[in-house]
Amino acid sequence: MARRNFDLNNPKDVEEIRDLLMNDESKDPAENEDLGEESDIDKMDEVEERDIRHTDVIELKAFIGLLYLAGVYKSYCQCLEELFGQAGDGIEKFGLVMSIKSFKILIRCLRFDDQTTLSKQKALGRFAPIREGFEKILKNCQSSYSPGENFTIDQMLSGFRGKCSFRQYIPSNRENMA
Repeated sequence: MARRNFDLNNPKDVEEIRDLLMNDESKDPAENEDLGEESDIDKMDEVEERDIRHTDVIELKAFIGLLYLAGVYKSYCQCLEELFGQAGDGIEKFGLVMSIKSFKILIRCLRFDDQTTLSKQKALGRFAPIREGFEKILKNCQSSYSPGENFTIDQMLSGFRGKCSFRQYIPSNRENMA
């Protein structure tokens, strides 16, 4: 992958940063993902056949952006109806990007793994379905950033109360979790 000339101090726009860090050198991401099996779609009560269509790159980027935005707003405990709220109680950007019905279809049916190699992936762990994409993003981040002369490394542990299988107790930390 050729490194692009890019000044992190003066980006032109947010899309330039996103495209730099999340570019895919091999394929269109929409070609890799599959909109679930028909049995997955049949289980959704509110979905009609006319609502199901192929996902394009723009919609996939919008979906990932909304997931990222939900993390920025720390809305892990909110239900989708609250995020997409029409009565002014939701996050306005969510409804402007896509409908709640489209978001529900994508979150329910979008797969980032290959079902033919599912047994092999289970042996590798829960992170296996997204490992390849995550490693590409990490590689792009590392190649796009050069630390300056005033760069320092320090430890910062913040409290985490979510569910994950790899939490570790650290007695010297005030929050006691890392």
